[in-house]
Amino acid sequence: MKRSNFFSCLFLLAILIAPSLAGAAWWPKSKSYYTDKYQTVWVDVDALNIRSCPDTHCRVEDVLYRGNTAKLIGEKGGWYKLLLSNGNKGWASADYLSSRPVAKHN
Repeated sequence: MKRSNFFSCLFLLAILIAPSLAGAAWWPKSKSYYTDKYQTVWVDVDALNIRSCPDTHCRVEDVLYRGNTAKLIGEKGGWYKLLLSNGNKGWASADYLSSRPVAKHN
């Protein structure tokens, strides 16, 4: 085997094995990482604006409705950072979210 082929094979092997040896710490986190790790919260208001930052002056990115769920992934000054079921992230006032299931309107 030529020396250059040996190093090419060694490099390829290192790329394939490195994530498992390092615990894949640098690997991008999948959506299931967040959904398994973080607490579920329920919307407890008819319509809840999901904003781009934790302030009422921030742009509304999405809207959730009573009984919808999201994953709580952060907190800041009375606001919760949420991971939505569509994979988007945004901020909502903690005042309108519950840690217990909320019935949807019929």
